[in-house]
Amino acid sequence: MNDRTCRTVAAVTIGQTPREDIVPELRRIMGIPEGPRVESIPPRSEAARGECRCSASPASPRAAIQIVEFGALDGLSDAEVAALAPTQGEELLVTRLRTGRSVQVSERKLYPLVEAAVRRAKDQADAIILLCTGSFDDLESNRPLLRPDRILMSTALAVVGDGILGVLTPDRSQACWQAERWEKAARAAGLGTTVVVEAASPFGVKESVKGNGGVTSCSGTEVQPGPGLTHTELREAARALAQCDVVVMDCMGYDLSMKEVAREASGRPVMLARSVLARVAAEVVL
Repeated sequence: MNDRTCRTVAAVTIGQTPREDIVPELRRIMGIPEGPRVESIPPRSEAARGECRCSASPASPRAAIQIVEFGALDGLSDAEVAALAPTQGEELLVTRLRTGRSVQVSERKLYPLVEAAVRRAKDQADAIILLCTGSFDDLESNRPLLRPDRILMSTALAVVGDGILGVLTPDRSQACWQAERWEKAARAAGLGTTVVVEAASPFGVKESVKGNGGVTSCSGTEVQPGPGLTHTELREAARALAQCDVVVMDCMGYDLSMKEVAREASGRPVMLARSVLARVAAEVVL
């Protein structure tokens, strides 16, 4: 590519690729011009090594970047995905399938699949970004591995200090877990941050909480899309955080349009997980 360096960012989702709800927006935030999409690399097979299809970034005219996607659930059958559903007392994560449907998965059961996706990605990337704000502390990589939970927490806590932090999370059953993890991070930083958590799904659904020990029941593990519900639910949750100093949208599923809804409804500064991650990734790669 003449005198340009082709750099690859591997985007690892805990769901299935392609993540057309996230990756195009990451590209825009990173300043990567629109170009041909690099196909997801299937699991359990050798990646095809061909010509690098990169797009030059205006932020660094000598560098060209491509984003390649890897999915922890790629190649799994519906039954295999269903087997990852959280049981009573397990920490749950919400992610998206290729069809656009959302599923709840156990963080513990998901971990080896995320680990395998990172292994597939690390030999082909200059940096790896996780498309999930859950904690995957023991992941290893010989490339820079950008964990949104660490990046978002350190940045938000540095901004809010001893003030009141509002946290938006996808599912009501995550509220106690979210409060505990943010408060723990604040204490570790020597801060007296007060944490307030509200729930609003970024996936256009209205979950029904049935009080089964902290795991939300959504007709099994699958959540059917429900367009039109997201912004109503989000506005209500954001208004409940109007007393906070800063609001954090703690899920990679929240997008820039949702950030504006949350900002307008709460009247507070809002930090979005995907935009914070994308800007740090650009700093690392460019």
